[in-house]
Amino acid sequence: MTKHYKIAIVGPIPKDTITTYKGETITKFGCVTHPAIALAKLLEGIGEVIPISHIHKKDASAIESLLGGYKNINTKGIFSDKDQGTIIELKFIDQNNRLEKQIANMSPITPEDVAPFLDADCFVFVPITDFEIELETLKFIKENSKAKIIFDAHGPTTYVTEEGKRLRRYWDDKESWFKYIDVLKMNLEEAHCSWFEDDFHKKDLYTYDDECKKQLPRFAQHCMNLGVKAVYIT
Repeated sequence: MTKHYKIAIVGPIPKDTITTYKGETITKFGCVTHPAIALAKLLEGIGEVIPISHIHKKDASAIESLLGGYKNINTKGIFSDKDQGTIIELKFIDQNNRLEKQIANMSPITPEDVAPFLDADCFVFVPITDFEIELETLKFIKENSKAKIIFDAHGPTTYVTEEGKRLRRYWDDKESWFKYIDVLKMNLEEAHCSWFEDDFHKKDLYTYDDECKKQLPRFAQHCMNLGVKAVYIT
């Protein structure tokens, strides 16, 4: 008998307004929708994908329409009852650099939100800002299910100012999270925000050189010593 997989994708479904460096404006839903659709295609006939997110009520119909075309996407984990979703504006200065502004914040994902889906084989967390996932949620999953946890470090290494600007931050409480994460995924910037020496507050968050890259094996080993099973840095 073919195994039927269940994979939950946890995080925001932001309504993104993107202004390209050529002056074009694009509006679309992002984050959770991308891995959800990709996995739905990969698991067609053998698995179910469960997005878990909080959204605005006004976006519910459009998001349902976007995901509803995939028979194996279960949208019961998309909640609009709190009417609190994510809205982001991205303005590209050139092909590689952009200004980010977050003008609405998703209600954080709590143990109560994931409780109906504890029979999932895996929870993939894709937060984009530091407050979106509660540590208690990861603890709850580990204590009440056999699911593996894949966690993207983009969330805990990003914060929003009072003016809505999205900026980098140090993930200085990372050790509290590692025992509940099986696979930790991050890019070079996020790794730099997560591995620092004694006087880390004097470091430049936006400078990455060969010396930073040389530290990556030490950082990965540190993560695994504290419970992470695998570290994946792009």
